[in-house]
Amino acid sequence: MEKCKVMNQELNYYLAQKLAEALLAKSLISAKEFATITELNRANFKPFLVELLPEIRC
Repeated sequence: MEKCKVMNQELNYYLAQKLAEALLAKSLISAKEFATITELNRANFKPFLVELLPEIRC
């Protein structure tokens, strides 16, 4: 069961990030807002390898 929860967190993180990237690409959010959303996504979804993900800087 735990494996399924981890997989769901990974998928949810991936989908949330893709949505944020699409909003950024269409200039619907700023780079600073994207960085904030990324930080929140990492905190909320806790992707498995979060420590290895690059820091987003504006």
